[in-house]
Amino acid sequence: MKFSRNLLILTTLMIVLFNQPILGMFNKIKWVESVPTAFFYLFGVWFVSVILLIILIYQWKR
Repeated sequence: MKFSRNLLILTTLMIVLFNQPILGMFNKIKWVESVPTAFFYLFGVWFVSVILLIILIYQWKR
């Protein structure tokens, strides 16, 4: 039950973070070291979601 609840929370959080209003905040013409800030946001959120999913599955297997 706890695994399903945590997976549902993670899925809902990722849907919210990859939704247009949040992505629109980072869709500015700003560059950091010749990389648009939207790429930092997208790959940062993706990386954190993968890490959280790995932690969640590891705890479920124990």
